[in-house]
Amino acid sequence: MANIEMTIESIRVNQVSHRRVVVLKERERERYLDISIEPTEVDAIVVKVQPFKMARPLTHDLICAVIGVFGGKVNGVVIDEVRGDTFFAKLMVANKDGVMQFPCSPSDGMGLAIRTKAPIFVESSILDMFGLFGPGDTNPYSSKE
Repeated sequence: MANIEMTIESIRVNQVSHRRVVVLKERERERYLDISIEPTEVDAIVVKVQPFKMARPLTHDLICAVIGVFGGKVNGVVIDEVRGDTFFAKLMVANKDGVMQFPCSPSDGMGLAIRTKAPIFVESSILDMFGLFGPGDTNPYSSKE
């Protein structure tokens, strides 16, 4: 299956569950994917999306530094599985020997990707199943007559 590149469109609060939601937007069209995440994980993303200055490095900053010291580079994160209502991802890290995949939560992967300016991808079947279409896009699966 193909991976579709996404951007972080916004971070919101679900009015029903009061959980934080990262809204990913497909880069090439108006299709969105909402992923609920815990407040501590969303904070690690927000500090890089918005211009916050932290007094000390966060865990994601440490992980990026360690990857770099060992000659690695974050190539991106792929949200590639759903079990129940939980999304799973893989962090792609390249070094001189090739690309390695590390299982991670989507929020941790996004936190690392945003720090390293690496792309965020969603596996196309997940986007087909859970994606939402914006007003400027049409759902090819809907029956409009």
